[in-house]
Amino acid sequence: MAAADVLTGVIAKVSARRLHPILTTHYTIPSSRYSYLQMSTRSNNQASNILLAATEVIAQRGAGKLTIESVARQAGMSKGGVLYHFPTKDALLEGMLSALLSKIDDRRKHGSDKSVLSAMLGSLDFSDQSERNMSLALLAASAERPELLKPAKAYFQQATRDVARESKDPDLAKILMLALEGLRFMHMLDLVPWSSNQTKSLMKRMQQIAAEESS
Repeated sequence: MAAADVLTGVIAKVSARRLHPILTTHYTIPSSRYSYLQMSTRSNNQASNILLAATEVIAQRGAGKLTIESVARQAGMSKGGVLYHFPTKDALLEGMLSALLSKIDDRRKHGSDKSVLSAMLGSLDFSDQSERNMSLALLAASAERPELLKPAKAYFQQATRDVARESKDPDLAKILMLALEGLRFMHMLDLVPWSSNQTKSLMKRMQQIAAEESS
């Protein structure tokens, strides 16, 4: 089973609980309410706007200020409108996590002609501020509710197996994966101690090693 299949399964379980219809534009989910064919464009747009508003709340006021009420104000919706899509704050956070994983997976798929590891390295996008904001919110929330990160854990466990399966040197591949996620984490916390050009140079070198390792 590939990491994308794990992600699809996670999204299906959460979608059945009416948490984040935004993602069903990418995956056909056997949900009685939000199947790809049944979901309206309006519903999808509203969920997208809610998640966008959530990232804006975090960017403007910090992850600690993320509440259903603050998101409703930011989105220009009633609290009931937000609750229709995301019945609890945890549901909103789960929706943000699935949207985040979906973004990463979509970028990986653009590199499907490469090895899994090379595609993962190509999935890092420092320009996506909304991704950073979602990550910060999830990090803050997981300190009290670590179970919120279970879908991410399952996703990266499967990704690690995918990488190891096609690698000549699984240990080297894991080192590259750790370097990638460490860089993603440092960027999220604004701790990268070098310039963007230096980061690009490092990423290029990591891509070269990954290509050599899987060839």
